[in-house]
Amino acid sequence: MAAKRKNKPAKVKRALKDRAKGGQSSPHDLKPKILSSKVERRQVDTTGLQQGKVIAIEGRTYYVETVGSDTSKKVLECVPSRSVATENPNSTLIAVGDNVWFRTGDTDDTVGIIQLIEERKTKLARRAAGSGDMEQVIGANIDQLIIVVSVDEPRYKKSLIDRYLVAARKGKLEPAICINKIDLGDEEKVKRDLQFYYDRLEIPVYFISAADGRNIEHFTNLVRDKTSVLSGPSGAGKSTIINVLFGKDVQVTADTKKKFRKGQHITTFARMFTLPQSGYILDTPGIREFGIWDVSRDELPAYFHEFNDYADACKFPNCTHTHEPQCAVKEALDSGELDADRYNNYVRLLNSLQN
Repeated sequence: MAAKRKNKPAKVKRALKDRAKGGQSSPHDLKPKILSSKVERRQVDTTGLQQGKVIAIEGRTYYVETVGSDTSKKVLECVPSRSVATENPNSTLIAVGDNVWFRTGDTDDTVGIIQLIEERKTKLARRAAGSGDMEQVIGANIDQLIIVVSVDEPRYKKSLIDRYLVAARKGKLEPAICINKIDLGDEEKVKRDLQFYYDRLEIPVYFISAADGRNIEHFTNLVRDKTSVLSGPSGAGKSTIINVLFGKDVQVTADTKKKFRKGQHITTFARMFTLPQSGYILDTPGIREFGIWDVSRDELPAYFHEFNDYADACKFPNCTHTHEPQCAVKEALDSGELDADRYNNYVRLLNSLQN
């Protein structure tokens, strides 16, 4: 005879009921308390709470791994409390990688109520789709961003790479670029096209094929002992790369839609994996647009570091390097010292930003 399941505590039952009905426990409906100072943070009573890290999000469900040794860790299904507090204003309430404090019931410790989200030390964020004043955090408290694009199906776009690089610097992440599906193109031609990134900008660029294993050992060394987030367009092969790292299928994959040259959204929610080689890796849904968050037109030139060698010689101290006379950056561009594609991406990005 099956054991009778214990009743859930009232708070847990109410939170799960609200979540199922789209009630107040939905992050979209909650009005969390914003902790704007360290003093306010210290005033939060964490007595009786447990610490954990959000390792996956599916819909309104948050999977939290408890803090502890590998043998004592466990994963709980959690929902946010009505009185949830956060140290991250004007941002996604809960993101994968967030460090949280939560409470479980006395009779059921398999479901938790999140009470507090700690301040994010690092993050990969973009402007939320359809919103001009909201930050969408893709991953939090990570070491490096690996921009995953492909030689073909779909073909990489340097404009997207450049947007990611701005977001990496803004979020205090070390960037790396992974060019997947090198088996579908001319590897030497692609290397020449991206030479400016690894020669001049000194950003690591990896040319791999998850399909035939080409150069995958170099990529394995990149993610060892670090917490990494993979992000890029749908169909670039992020989930396939993760499967190769594990030596088995841990993520669902699918063939690319050749008709439109755009990948299918097979990964529909973010998830963090513990790598067998040590370290953590975060797989994210594919994106087609990446809006820059919290960078002004005046700040943008500083994110294009190659301009620094010339900007001091510009006639105007607040030069945008677009239309001003006696601009040393434009002179360097005309002489071939700067990459024309990257400069044009800068101009387009500048024009898309608000003052």
